Amino acid sequence: MTIYTSLPSPINHIPLGSLSETVAVGTSAACAAIAIEIKNLLERGPVVAAIDGGLGVPFQPLAEEVLAHLPGVQAEIIDVRQALKTESEIASMTAECLPPAGGWGRVFSGALRDFFEPDKLAKVQTHLENRSAALTLCIGPGAALSGLLENCNLVICADQTRESLYNAHEGKSLPFFGVQPGPASPDANLDRYCYVEGPALDTHKRQVLSFISGYLSWNPPSESLYLPRRTYESLIARLSVGPMLFKTLYSPTAWGGNWQKKLKGLPKEMPNSGQGWIVPNENSLLVDWGGEVMLDLPFLNLLWHASMPILGDYAARVTGGNFPINYYYDDQIGGGHMAVQVHPDDFYMRAHFNEPMRQDETYYILHTGPDAKTFIGLTDEADIPELRRQAAESQITGQPFDYEKHIRSVETEPGDFILIPAGTIHASGAEQMVLEIDWVITSYTPGYTFHIYDYVRPGLHGDLRDIHIQHSFAALKDRRKDGLANLKQSPAVIRQGEGWREVRIGRHPDMLFEVSRLEFEHEIGDRTEPEDSFHALSLVEGRQIEIIANDSGQTAILNFPDTALLPASLHGYTLRSTDGQPCKVVKTIVCK
Repeated sequence: MTIYTSLPSPINHIPLGSLSETVAVGTSAACAAIAIEIKNLLERGPVVAAIDGGLGVPFQPLAEEVLAHLPGVQAEIIDVRQALKTESEIASMTAECLPPAGGWGRVFSGALRDFFEPDKLAKVQTHLENRSAALTLCIGPGAALSGLLENCNLVICADQTRESLYNAHEGKSLPFFGVQPGPASPDANLDRYCYVEGPALDTHKRQVLSFISGYLSWNPPSESLYLPRRTYESLIARLSVGPMLFKTLYSPTAWGGNWQKKLKGLPKEMPNSGQGWIVPNENSLLVDWGGEVMLDLPFLNLLWHASMPILGDYAARVTGGNFPINYYYDDQIGGGHMAVQVHPDDFYMRAHFNEPMRQDETYYILHTGPDAKTFIGLTDEADIPELRRQAAESQITGQPFDYEKHIRSVETEPGDFILIPAGTIHASGAEQMVLEIDWVITSYTPGYTFHIYDYVRPGLHGDLRDIHIQHSFAALKDRRKDGLANLKQSPAVIRQGEGWREVRIGRHPDMLFEVSRLEFEHEIGDRTEPEDSFHALSLVEGRQIEIIANDSGQTAILNFPDTALLPASLHGYTLRSTDGQPCKVVKTIVCK
């Protein structure tokens, strides 16, 4: 399934000044820049250069292009993937991680090294130690593994966003370790990558980025960019202390409407604009560094570089250094209801999927059409065993049933905010545009949504969507009227002044984050220090605001209904309406 982006996407402006002259634009220029670094090292003796990176990078052509800029140099290319275990060995090692059709898997708990045969890897290491060529290019994912790294004079990280990786392999398998590429569904690619190769590659990339000589951004069809280490780290350091604007990604859904399509300039051929998302493992930031081509930078690169300054000390301790909030823009204007669903708590996540934390959700209602409503909690008359029987029977027979007998619904209007702790039965109803603010830290980036009932509705490819009876009823908590009273709260004033105020709109004892709303006629100020947490800001009313970091003076423009991240180390900031009209901004923090 194609992943779409809005036009234009939010842009982070970080001019590099004189350092911009060190950035090489285009594959040929990037490989020439790497060749110059190698040539300088060759003046001192033989060189081993590692080009490490992700699954989608064409390592052999890149290596050959580098050598084309080094005529006359005696060179060899060693692909570290020759040391991989056999396909059957890798299949046996990862079998328990891969999900059954329509289900979930278990996050691989090993490391990238586990995919390699120790004896074969030792032979590569011995070859590098006893090299005879003037230049050895060691290429492929794992080229800078410890043992090999110690022999390297130069280390290049060839990086690719997940958006680019998935779109480049639409309709075909990703080149997984030990598996021959062939036809594959988007779900099969996503499942295996998120549960197996993705976690191992991310852990390895985090280590590689700490000792790189240079950074190669490989995101076709965009031009490649090469940044020497000093330039890359300067860019990262400046990005990590100012307001950050995410590149929101979009995909159609079975229940999707088209309200976002015009608003965000999405392609007409997109079936619908059902869901946009900002998920830390998936999303990136577009960076205008002052050159002709922008850098598309994975957010995780930033987070790994400066997790404490970005998250705040307290938030980093609570989350283990992970960014805990996912954002979804659910467009159901002219669409249908979401599936009746439930999400798991901490114990269920760890026991079944090897994931670290619970999945809590919230709905902020941005826009509504006629008869908009949200399903939340069980009715007082609900019979859980009967609901399970009817849902299971409907899955088999393909016949609908009266689900509203069991599930409570509330009318919704713009500005409403609904808390959905893990285990609460719920669904967003048709004819509303919802900003989901979710607490979820998972390797499986779509998260864990257990469907109880989906109205006997076909998905985008014509087949009935999956129902998850066993998981959903194991995770379901018996929350009825008395247990739902605190899930839609009246705004409570936290602070106020002339022409502005901040109100708390959602905090729950079971949830580790809280949400408030900044309301202002022209501008409002705030600080990150009191909570020792990042501030994530979403413009929910108004056309556009400017975010100003008081200390550094860095600014960013935030359009409706986009989201920005303000690192904890930013301290004081000001939000200002750019057209003088009143605005409302939803703020999310990790609460103490």
